[in-house]
Amino acid sequence: MRTDMGILAILAIAAVAVTGCASAPRDPGSPAAAPSSQQAPDAQRTQDLVALTPAQAARRAQRIALVVSRGSRVIEGAPGTPFTRTTFAVEDVLKGRLPRRFVLQVIGGRLGDRVVTSPVPAFARSSRYVLFLGPDGPVGPTIFPQAVLDVTRVSSRRLHDVLFSIRRYLPTTGGSR
Repeated sequence: MRTDMGILAILAIAAVAVTGCASAPRDPGSPAAAPSSQQAPDAQRTQDLVALTPAQAARRAQRIALVVSRGSRVIEGAPGTPFTRTTFAVEDVLKGRLPRRFVLQVIGGRLGDRVVTSPVPAFARSSRYVLFLGPDGPVGPTIFPQAVLDVTRVSSRRLHDVLFSIRRYLPTTGGSR
């Protein structure tokens, strides 16, 4: 029962992180859609989530991918609420299906003097991550924020070991786009 409540809490937070108030974003030409400094990460918000091991995240995620961040920008997703959109290029899909590029939108960021913290760590341009993704929301994939693996500085051999370790928790090996 406790595990089910934890799963529900994660899905609820992920849904809020992706959809916010479900309002359409502003026109890209408006000043609020201009690139901003960065997503505003908050380690405390991530710590409040139910902790997941990579094995637990691998079993629960619908999609898992090795990706490279192609940059982020902050937009106004609902009146006065900043959302950070990050574009990713997919290098490898370990579970499920994803297009070669996708955009992940999460609540949080800085718009002028308005700062909203995010449960998802900030994604640095050109950095590599293993993302554990849930179902699509209104604007794209949802994410398990407490299971983001930054593998930017991991050696090729170590990365191979990490990906192999994740794959062993999956019902089948390999992935496809």
